[in-house]
Amino acid sequence: MIMINKLTQKAAICLFTLILLPAVLVAQVKTPTYPHVSYGAEDRQWLNLYLPSSDKPAPVFIYAHHNGSTADDVKSSWANPALEEGTAIVSWESIAKVQGLSDFKKCAEDAKVMFAWVKKNATTYNFDVDKIIIGGQSRGSFVSWGLAYSQDPSIVGIYMGQALPGKTFNERLLEPITKNAPPIFLTYRKEPGVAGDNHDPAHGLRVVEKYKELGIVNNAELLHSLNDSSDNQVMQFLPKFVRSVLAASVVSANGDALPDDEIDWGWKILPTFPNEAYGPRTDVNPELTGDNHLFDVWAPDGDGLYPVVIYAHGGGFSSGDKTKAIGSKPKLAEDKIVFISINYTLKKGPKKAIQDGMDAIDYIMTNHEKYKIDPEKIFLSGNSAGGIMMNHIIFDRKTPGVIGAWHSAYFKTQFADLSVDNLRELGIPIAISMGKLYPENPGHSPFAAVTLLKKNVTAGNSGMWIGSADDVVKQVWLDGKWILDVEQGIDTGEHYPSMARWIHDVAGD
Repeated sequence: MIMINKLTQKAAICLFTLILLPAVLVAQVKTPTYPHVSYGAEDRQWLNLYLPSSDKPAPVFIYAHHNGSTADDVKSSWANPALEEGTAIVSWESIAKVQGLSDFKKCAEDAKVMFAWVKKNATTYNFDVDKIIIGGQSRGSFVSWGLAYSQDPSIVGIYMGQALPGKTFNERLLEPITKNAPPIFLTYRKEPGVAGDNHDPAHGLRVVEKYKELGIVNNAELLHSLNDSSDNQVMQFLPKFVRSVLAASVVSANGDALPDDEIDWGWKILPTFPNEAYGPRTDVNPELTGDNHLFDVWAPDGDGLYPVVIYAHGGGFSSGDKTKAIGSKPKLAEDKIVFISINYTLKKGPKKAIQDGMDAIDYIMTNHEKYKIDPEKIFLSGNSAGGIMMNHIIFDRKTPGVIGAWHSAYFKTQFADLSVDNLRELGIPIAISMGKLYPENPGHSPFAAVTLLKKNVTAGNSGMWIGSADDVVKQVWLDGKWILDVEQGIDTGEHYPSMARWIHDVAGD
């Protein structure tokens, strides 16, 4: 399925902690199993090997770093999960900082030499060279592009972050993409069209459009605006992507493709109740989620009634869908919390969106037993515009059972400020989690978010802010004070809860 997820955030208030935020993560560099192995005669032609502990031949992820870094720059945060799932990583070097066409050509030629070396040494390092994924970040995507689309049958997938930056992109890069192209997964930190952004997701969207033109739209996925989520590490979905591409190639003994329920879809955590309808089904985007009055439910195992998080996506009330910016929230079901993501009518203004949100909540609560929901433990959540929408619903409806709000970001507008003030009157605990930090941003504003949270705490309500950058939590403000601010040298060592823990604490579980 093609997924163009944007993690935008115009929300005001709500959004509490970070999605699975246990503790401060340090973006440590991974130590190679075999460092600085030569793959060619030139000094620049070396690579690092990171090997899993499994005895089985390992699928291989061939990684090229971003400009100005080196092949040593492989972060443990994304490498460890891949290795734990049995994927080997080859991080290769060439010209570390590409500064022109001549450098690029050398890198592209080195890529071929490196690829031949990987195949030649497959037995030595226990590689499964029929299952190779090509990838990289920024510069790495560009120097790997020709190899990725070389039509080598051993290449089963392409995973790239911040792909095709700046002036490196042109339409000729689309020419080698054919109907037999491998599945591709692209990730970006910002939304398309941000002024001055060298890594514009619009470049990746052209790749996605090419897949669509060729009739292979199910093989292209793009996720952007990671800066507006709790984790902006562009390589974080690698293990799940590897599982999905390997699963897609699995066949049964008689040669027939395995049915969906026998495949581990990895990062695609299937809903317990997909595409439930809360109103008339009006087709608005068949390639993504179909209708504007649909919602997905991830429910815990067991027979009890559990707290529920009902989530609305962002997009300025004009774009997006129920798959957008949900990140790891479906995993809340593993912590005995129901998670629901709703669609709503787009391009009809906030009043229509808010009414749809009310209708969705009414339908869900009417059927709360079906979805295993405790109607007295409701948390509303949103991303950017979705957060604003949910705040107004909390205040306008004063729905019994709504006891907290958890949002991904705060978008500074008068409309958003009003929604926060409304919540303060009701005594609703608020948390905001963003992948953006100071200095002040005129749109999704950390400064404005903390200012409003301070007002909430002054009124006697709970409030929390978590800010992160480059996969590291750097700011935590909890109930009236900073307990962590890396830039200001503050670290009290105090604990702050994960999203699941906070929900259960507020619910009194």
